[in-house]
Amino acid sequence: MENGVPVPGLADEAGFPADSTTETFAALTVGIATRRWAGVPFFIRTGKRLARRTTEIAVTFTPPVHGSPAARAAAVSNVLVFRVQPDDGIELHIGAKRPGGGMHIQPVSLGMDFRSVFDPAPEAYERLICDVIRGDATLFPRREEVEWSWRVIDPLLEHWAASGHPDSYPSGTAGPASAERILTRTCRAWRPL
Repeated sequence: MENGVPVPGLADEAGFPADSTTETFAALTVGIATRRWAGVPFFIRTGKRLARRTTEIAVTFTPPVHGSPAARAAAVSNVLVFRVQPDDGIELHIGAKRPGGGMHIQPVSLGMDFRSVFDPAPEAYERLICDVIRGDATLFPRREEVEWSWRVIDPLLEHWAASGHPDSYPSGTAGPASAERILTRTCRAWRPL
Protein backbone atom coordinates (compact mmCIF):
# COMPACT_ATOMS: atom_id res chain seq x y z
CA MET A 1 0.00 0.00 0.00
CA GLU A 2 1.14 3.49 -0.84
CA ASN A 3 -1.06 6.32 0.41
CA GLY A 4 -3.82 3.78 1.00
CA VAL A 5 -3.66 2.41 -2.55
CA PRO A 6 -2.54 -1.20 -3.15
CA VAL A 7 0.62 -1.40 -5.26
CA PRO A 8 2.15 -4.44 -6.94
CA GLY A 9 5.40 -5.97 -5.81
CA LEU A 10 8.43 -5.76 -8.08
CA ALA A 11 7.90 -9.26 -9.48
CA ASP A 12 4.28 -8.32 -10.32
CA GLU A 13 5.24 -5.22 -12.33
CA ALA A 14 4.42 -5.36 -16.03
CA GLY A 15 7.35 -6.56 -18.10
CA PHE A 16 9.37 -7.85 -15.14
CA PRO A 17 10.93 -11.26 -15.93
CA ALA A 18 9.36 -14.07 -13.88
CA ASP A 19 12.72 -15.83 -13.46
CA SER A 20 14.53 -12.74 -12.11
CA THR A 21 16.82 -13.15 -9.10
CA THR A 22 16.91 -9.43 -8.33
CA GLU A 23 17.01 -8.94 -4.57
CA THR A 24 14.38 -6.59 -3.15
CA PHE A 25 14.78 -7.53 0.51
CA ALA A 26 17.65 -8.31 2.84
CA ALA A 27 17.71 -9.29 6.51
CA LEU A 28 20.92 -10.24 8.22
CA THR A 29 22.75 -10.48 11.50
CA VAL A 30 26.19 -8.92 11.70
CA GLY A 31 28.74 -8.46 14.43
CA ILE A 32 31.70 -6.21 15.02
CA ALA A 33 34.93 -8.07 15.74
CA THR A 34 36.22 -5.94 18.59
CA ARG A 35 36.41 -6.56 22.31
CA ARG A 36 33.90 -3.82 23.09
CA TRP A 37 31.22 -5.18 20.73
CA ALA A 38 31.95 -8.90 21.11
CA GLY A 39 28.72 -10.89 21.31
CA VAL A 40 26.49 -7.92 20.42
CA PRO A 41 24.31 -8.79 17.42
CA PHE A 42 23.25 -6.16 14.92
CA PHE A 43 20.08 -7.05 13.02
CA ILE A 44 19.56 -5.27 9.73
CA ARG A 45 16.42 -5.35 7.59
CA THR A 46 15.70 -3.45 4.41
CA GLY A 47 13.42 -3.93 1.45
CA LYS A 48 11.20 -2.47 -1.20
CA ARG A 49 7.43 -2.13 -0.96
CA LEU A 50 7.26 -3.08 2.71
CA ALA A 51 4.32 -2.26 4.98
CA ARG A 52 5.80 1.14 5.85
CA ARG A 53 8.65 3.25 4.52
CA THR A 54 10.85 4.11 7.45
CA THR A 55 14.50 4.32 8.44
CA GLU A 56 15.31 3.86 12.10
CA ILE A 57 17.95 2.49 14.43
CA ALA A 58 16.56 0.67 17.44
CA VAL A 59 18.87 -0.18 20.33
CA THR A 60 17.24 -2.91 22.44
CA PHE A 61 18.78 -3.16 25.89
CA THR A 62 19.24 -6.51 27.58
CA PRO A 63 16.50 -7.10 30.16
CA PRO A 64 17.65 -7.27 33.79
CA VAL A 65 18.73 -10.68 35.06
CA HIS A 66 18.16 -9.89 38.74
CA GLY A 67 14.93 -9.95 40.72
CA SER A 68 12.28 -12.57 41.22
CA PRO A 69 11.20 -14.91 38.41
CA ALA A 70 7.88 -13.04 38.24
CA ALA A 71 9.68 -9.70 37.89
CA ARG A 72 11.93 -11.08 35.13
CA ALA A 73 8.91 -12.50 33.27
CA ALA A 74 7.17 -9.11 33.48
CA ALA A 75 10.28 -7.20 32.39
CA VAL A 76 9.84 -5.05 29.34
CA SER A 77 12.85 -4.57 27.06
CA ASN A 78 13.95 -0.97 27.06
CA VAL A 79 14.42 0.35 23.53
CA LEU A 80 16.08 3.54 22.32
CA VAL A 81 14.90 4.42 18.81
CA PHE A 82 16.54 6.94 16.49
CA ARG A 83 14.03 7.75 13.75
CA VAL A 84 15.91 8.94 10.67
CA GLN A 85 13.01 9.25 8.25
CA PRO A 86 10.27 10.09 7.53
CA ASP A 87 9.56 11.51 11.01
CA ASP A 88 12.99 12.42 12.39
CA GLY A 89 13.17 12.08 16.15
CA ILE A 90 14.17 10.05 19.17
CA GLU A 91 12.04 7.71 21.28
CA LEU A 92 12.79 5.87 24.49
CA HIS A 93 10.50 2.98 25.42
CA ILE A 94 11.01 1.75 28.97
CA GLY A 95 9.35 -0.46 31.53
CA ALA A 96 8.60 1.70 34.56
CA LYS A 97 7.50 0.42 37.94
CA ARG A 98 4.05 1.72 38.75
CA PRO A 99 4.08 3.63 42.09
CA GLY A 100 2.64 1.71 45.01
CA GLY A 101 3.01 -1.82 46.26
CA GLY A 102 3.92 -4.80 44.17
CA MET A 103 5.96 -5.24 41.06
CA HIS A 104 3.75 -3.75 38.38
CA ILE A 105 5.78 -2.80 35.32
CA GLN A 106 4.11 -0.58 32.77
CA PRO A 107 5.46 0.36 29.32
CA VAL A 108 6.18 4.08 29.09
CA SER A 109 7.30 6.02 26.01
CA LEU A 110 9.23 9.25 25.91
CA GLY A 111 9.91 11.01 22.66
CA MET A 112 11.04 14.05 20.77
CA ASP A 113 10.01 14.89 17.21
CA PHE A 114 12.53 17.14 15.45
CA ARG A 115 9.85 18.94 13.43
CA SER A 116 7.96 20.02 16.52
CA VAL A 117 11.12 21.30 18.23
CA PHE A 118 13.23 22.64 15.35
CA ASP A 119 10.59 23.84 12.90
CA PRO A 120 11.16 24.66 10.12
CA ALA A 121 13.83 22.03 9.59
CA PRO A 122 15.32 21.75 6.10
CA GLU A 123 14.43 18.68 4.04
CA ALA A 124 17.21 16.09 3.85
CA TYR A 125 18.18 16.79 0.24
CA GLU A 126 17.91 20.55 0.77
CA ARG A 127 20.54 20.25 3.49
CA LEU A 128 22.80 18.06 1.31
CA ILE A 129 22.55 20.43 -1.66
CA CYS A 130 23.48 23.38 0.57
CA ASP A 131 26.44 21.39 1.93
CA VAL A 132 27.63 20.65 -1.63
CA ILE A 133 27.45 24.34 -2.53
CA ARG A 134 29.43 25.24 0.62
CA GLY A 135 31.95 22.46 0.03
CA ASP A 136 31.11 20.79 3.38
CA ALA A 137 31.64 17.01 3.02
CA THR A 138 30.79 16.16 6.65
CA LEU A 139 27.58 14.25 5.80
CA PHE A 140 29.06 12.44 2.80
CA PRO A 141 30.87 9.10 3.05
CA ARG A 142 34.57 9.04 2.33
CA ARG A 143 36.01 6.76 -0.34
CA GLU A 144 37.35 4.38 2.33
CA GLU A 145 33.87 4.03 3.88
CA VAL A 146 32.34 3.16 0.53
CA GLU A 147 35.08 0.60 -0.21
CA TRP A 148 34.63 -1.07 3.20
CA SER A 149 30.86 -1.17 2.68
CA TRP A 150 31.35 -3.06 -0.57
CA ARG A 151 33.74 -5.46 1.18
CA VAL A 152 30.80 -6.40 3.40
CA ILE A 153 28.15 -6.43 0.67
CA ASP A 154 30.02 -8.11 -2.21
CA PRO A 155 30.27 -11.55 -0.51
CA LEU A 156 26.55 -11.41 0.23
CA LEU A 157 25.70 -10.61 -3.38
CA GLU A 158 27.99 -13.41 -4.57
CA HIS A 159 26.31 -15.87 -2.18
CA TRP A 160 22.83 -14.86 -3.30
CA ALA A 161 23.85 -15.10 -6.97
CA ALA A 162 25.16 -18.64 -6.41
CA SER A 163 22.27 -19.76 -4.18
CA GLY A 164 19.42 -19.23 -6.59
CA HIS A 165 16.19 -17.31 -6.34
CA PRO A 166 15.68 -14.97 -3.34
CA ASP A 167 12.62 -15.51 -1.12
CA SER A 168 9.56 -13.66 -2.37
CA TYR A 169 7.07 -11.72 -0.27
CA PRO A 170 3.81 -9.89 -0.93
CA SER A 171 3.88 -6.13 -1.36
CA GLY A 172 2.81 -4.27 1.79
CA THR A 173 4.11 -6.87 4.27
CA ALA A 174 7.15 -6.97 6.56
CA GLY A 175 9.08 -9.17 4.13
CA PRO A 176 9.52 -12.92 3.68
CA ALA A 177 8.96 -15.44 6.49
CA SER A 178 12.66 -16.33 6.40
CA ALA A 179 13.42 -12.87 7.83
CA GLU A 180 11.32 -13.67 10.89
CA ARG A 181 13.34 -16.84 11.51
CA ILE A 182 16.54 -14.81 11.79
CA LEU A 183 15.26 -13.28 15.02
CA THR A 184 13.05 -16.04 16.41
CA ARG A 185 16.04 -18.37 16.70
CA THR A 186 17.49 -15.82 19.15
CA CYS A 187 14.14 -15.30 20.97
CA ARG A 188 13.73 -11.83 19.49
CA ALA A 189 11.27 -10.17 17.11
CA TRP A 190 11.52 -7.34 14.60
CA ARG A 191 10.02 -4.02 15.55
CA PRO A 192 6.64 -3.68 13.84
CA LEU A 193 6.59 -1.70 10.60
